[in-house]
Amino acid sequence: MTGLRPEDVDSLWMKFDREESISKIGNLAVVRLGELYRSLDDDDRRVFEDVVISWVGSPNPRRDFAGVTLINEQAIRAGLPVVKSALKALETASGPSVPFDRAALERIISKLETVE
Repeated sequence: MTGLRPEDVDSLWMKFDREESISKIGNLAVVRLGELYRSLDDDDRRVFEDVVISWVGSPNPRRDFAGVTLINEQAIRAGLPVVKSALKALETASGPSVPFDRAALERIISKLETVE
């Protein structure tokens, strides 16, 4: 693929997310986007990475999840600062999922810091 645009990545996420909701197959959007990412050339990967990184912290929890998961699964090192920011935002958060969210982000940070 050449000439990938940010809006292409957003459109694909919306399409795959709809398919996931209809099919009831969990994480379908993330799986399909991961497959796409691995097929891209370096220029298109940079575009993809920028978009995925921008999803972290989205008010849409499904998009936020996709961003964090893709950064983790594809070892997108450029996403390290935004993952660290997400962890920092949890310092003042409360709720039953916060300890688990914090632990997950800490694992991702540790992984990304060791990727070259």
